[in-house]
Amino acid sequence: AERSVGSVRIEPILAGLINGVLWLKYGLLMNDPAVCIVNGTCTVLYLYYLGVYYTYCTDKTQVHSLGIPTAVFIYGLLSYVRFFAPDVETAVNVVGFVSSLASIIMIGAPLSSVAVVIKTKSTETMQLSLAVMSLIVSISWFFYGKLLGDAFISLPNGIAAVLAVIQVSLFLIFPSSNRSSKVYDLSSRLV
Repeated sequence: AERSVGSVRIEPILAGLINGVLWLKYGLLMNDPAVCIVNGTCTVLYLYYLGVYYTYCTDKTQVHSLGIPTAVFIYGLLSYVRFFAPDVETAVNVVGFVSSLASIIMIGAPLSSVAVVIKTKSTETMQLSLAVMSLIVSISWFFYGKLLGDAFISLPNGIAAVLAVIQVSLFLIFPSSNRSSKVYDLSSRLV
């Protein structure tokens, strides 16, 4: 049997990689072991996912057309922080702001299918497990940020928790009649 990525798209993998790298850098700047460990692991896993995706995808030009700008963005931001930021506080503020923005965009991305959900009155285009885990993770990081008094951690995760509640509520309002046939298991298809 030939292996392929099927209908899995590269964008979520690249978004996860961007978030992992940015938050890892933030954790390093803040000397926060929890943020470093979680996001270091995240970065390694997303690099692995990207490698597997690249190995089995048939359209390598699409990976290049999105992957190269992603790499340039990450390298550019990290270069700015390393070589051009006037001080550590500026570096922390820039990386914290960009990381927060990237997190909000990433967690809110599944809401792009809300129009389809409302039109079809079905959540078949969404994954309940992803919404529930987003809610749990967002709440956990929100409270961690609050404990530290770190708005760059608490604010985007508070917003993410609200967005995740909206996603989960859509499953209560518009239950899917056929959930099991729509779930796509990336790990079993690629590895």
